[in-house]
Amino acid sequence: AIDDAVARWNAAGDRRRCARELLAEAERALWGGSYDDGVAKLHEAAKLDPTDRSLPESAVAVLLRYARQILQTDWETAERMISAAREFNPEFLMPEDVGSAIAHGRMETAVQACLARAEGLQADGQLPAALSEVERTLAAYPDAPRLGALQQELRAKIRARREQLIQELLAIEGTALTARTASELQDLAARIQGIEQDSCSDAEVRERAAEVRRTLTARKRRLLFDGLASHRKSAMAVAGGLVLLSVGIWVARHVGRVPAAAAQIEVSTAPPGAVIKADGQVCRNSPCQFRLIAGDHTISA
Repeated sequence: AIDDAVARWNAAGDRRRCARELLAEAERALWGGSYDDGVAKLHEAAKLDPTDRSLPESAVAVLLRYARQILQTDWETAERMISAAREFNPEFLMPEDVGSAIAHGRMETAVQACLARAEGLQADGQLPAALSEVERTLAAYPDAPRLGALQQELRAKIRARREQLIQELLAIEGTALTARTASELQDLAARIQGIEQDSCSDAEVRERAAEVRRTLTARKRRLLFDGLASHRKSAMAVAGGLVLLSVGIWVARHVGRVPAAAAQIEVSTAPPGAVIKADGQVCRNSPCQFRLIAGDHTISA
C-alpha cells in the first residue's frame, strides 16, 4: 500500500512537472505568434491534472499577460485571448483597462473602414451615399471625432452641390421661356435629365427639375400654338388675295358691260366660309353675292 501511494505521488509529481513545462511552452508559442498552438498547449496542461485548480489559473494568467502586451497593436487577438481565458474559468472577469482598450481598438478599426468607404464614394461623386455610410457608423460610435467632422463636411458639400444644380435649373428655365424652336427645348430637356442624374436622387433638386420640365412643356405647347396661328394667317392672306383677284377679274369682265346699272356678283373663297366685306356690305359665310355698280370697289375677306 505504501508502494502504491508512493507511485501515485510520483506520478502526480510527474504530471505537475509536465504541466508546468507545457505552460512554459504555451507562453513561448504565444510570444512567437503561434496563437492556436499556445492555447492548445494550455488546454493540454490543464487536462494533465483536473484536480489541480492552479493549472487553469496559471493558463488564465498567461493569456491575460499576453493580451495586455498586444492590446495596442492587435486588439482582435487580445480579444481572442480573453475569450480563451473564459474557457479555463467561465467566471473570469476581464479587467476594465483591457476591456476599454479592446473597445477603443474596435472603434478605430470601424472608423478607418468607414473613412475608406466614404472616400471611395466621394471620389465617385456619390456624396449622399458617403454621408449615409458615415452616419451609419457614427450611430454605433457617436464619440468618434473624425466621423463627426466628416459628417459636417459632407453635409456642407451636399448643400453647395444642391444649390449649384438648382441655379443651373433656374438658368435652363429662363432659357426655355425665350426658346424659339422645339430643338432648343429638346436640348434643355437633356440638360435637365443630366442634372437629375448628378443630383444622386436629391429630393429638392428633383422637385425643382420637375417644375422646370413643366415650364418646358408649356413653352412647347405655346410654340406649337403660335406655329398653327401663323400658318392660319398665311392661309387666310392667300385666300384673301384669291378673293380680290377673282373679284377683280369678274368685275373687269362683267360689270363694265352693264352701263350705269348695278350688277349681281358672286365672291367665293378657298377655303369657303370666310367673312367677306364689299363697300360696307358684309357676308359672313362665303360664297357671297353682292350688287355693285360699275366703278372701283374694295372687297376683303
